Amino acid sequence: MTITGSELRKAARARYGKARIYVLDAEYSLVGEKVVKKAYSSFIWQMRLIGLTMWLSNKLDCDKWAWLFKAYLTVRNALSSRKNALPVGVVCYRINGDKARGHCINTIACGAEGTFEMSEVEPQPRSGMKTLTQSERDSAWLVVF
Repeated sequence: MTITGSELRKAARARYGKARIYVLDAEYSLVGEKVVKKAYSSFIWQMRLIGLTMWLSNKLDCDKWAWLFKAYLTVRNALSSRKNALPVGVVCYRINGDKARGHCINTIACGAEGTFEMSEVEPQPRSGMKTLTQSERDSAWLVVF
């Protein structure tokens, strides 16, 4: 299934109401959450193969992990038969809404058959699919797809 950039922006605005939202493509191909979970497992396996197994301050911290996972999904998708980009983005927010605890993870629209939902992925090892609390979603300041 395909969604437009406008549909993705509207869904991201509903989920992260105060964030600046950048949608860089006109159309996106949706996949199911099961595909994202499998891709996450494969991503972690690949990162372990090359020795990337933990958070490293200012070198491989949360934002770098988020961009790595987005890039990994982008490459896998480019090698697939899908027509469009995947609606996977990077979201910056505050853990528990605490201004002193900025964090960065991934956001993704998953679905099929005419419906989709926004959810989050913590890309660092020993993590995976997660759901931000309402205060965390409200504290988001940047989303880039």
